[in-house]
Amino acid sequence: PETSKIDPDTQEKINRRIGKEVAKRKDLERQLNELKVQMLDIQQPKTLPTEQPQIAPLPIGTAPLANINDINGLLTLQTQAKEAKRWAQEQLDRDDLGDGVQMGDKLMTKADLKSILRNATVTLEDHIPSRAGFLQQRNQMQQQAYAKFPFLADKASPQYLEAQTLLRNPANAWLHNLPGAEFFVGAYVKGMQALAAEESAKAKPAKAAAPKPKPAGDQTAVSTDASPTRVPVTTLNRQAMAAEDAKLTAKHGVSAKEYAAALAAKTQLRNSR
Repeated sequence: PETSKIDPDTQEKINRRIGKEVAKRKDLERQLNELKVQMLDIQQPKTLPTEQPQIAPLPIGTAPLANINDINGLLTLQTQAKEAKRWAQEQLDRDDLGDGVQMGDKLMTKADLKSILRNATVTLEDHIPSRAGFLQQRNQMQQQAYAKFPFLADKASPQYLEAQTLLRNPANAWLHNLPGAEFFVGAYVKGMQALAAEESAKAKPAKAAAPKPKPAGDQTAVSTDASPTRVPVTTLNRQAMAAEDAKLTAKHGVSAKEYAAALAAKTQLRNSR
C-alpha cells in the first residue's frame, strides 16, 4: 500500500518546531552547567587572587603576576609601577630625607624606598613583558583548543562541565602556569572519553558467526578454491554416466564382464536421481 506523504509546508513547520525544542533543551543544559560551574567557585577556594593588580609578592611557586589575566590589567600595573618608581626616586633625592619619609603610622626608611624602587624596576623590565608574552601565547593556544575540542566553549556539553571542574580543582592549580592549560584539559577529557568507549566495546559479547545455509535436498555442495558451490545432484549423475560411456568408447574392445560392470554403474546412477 502507498504511504501518505507529508506536504513540504507541513514538513517545514515540523522541522521548525523540532528545531525550537532542541534549542530550548540546549539552553536549559547550558544554564544548568553554568550554575554547576558557579557552585564549584563557591565550594572551592579560588586558585588565583582577584584583587586589583599590585606590586606585591605572590605565593612561592606561583608565576609572577599570575593574578593578571588580561592586557588591561598589565597596563594598570605598569602605571602603578611607574608611579611607585618615580615617587621612590624623588624621596631618595630629597636633601631633608633624614631617617626616612613618614607615611601615615609607618616610617619609610631609605632601605624601604630602595626596595620599592627595585621592585618597581623588576616589575617593569621583567615581569610585565614576561606576563604579556604568556597571555599572548595562552590566547593563541586557547583558540587552537576551542577549534580542536569544541566542547570547551559549548556550555551545554557535559564535557564542558568536566573540563571546568578540572580547571577549577585546587589540586590542578599548576595548570594555570601553562599557556596551553585548556588544550591540555581538552585532550585529557577527549582521551578519557575514547578510553571509556573502547572499554565499553570490549565488554560487549562478540557476535556469533551465522551458520552456513544447508543445501536443498536435491543439491550437494562442491568445494572450489574460492567458495563452496551448490550443484544439483542430477547434474553430477549425468556427468558420472557420461564418464562411464567415455571409458567404454575409449576402449576398442570390451569384455562382457567390463560391459556388465559399466551397465550396472549407469543403472545405479540413474536410480539415484
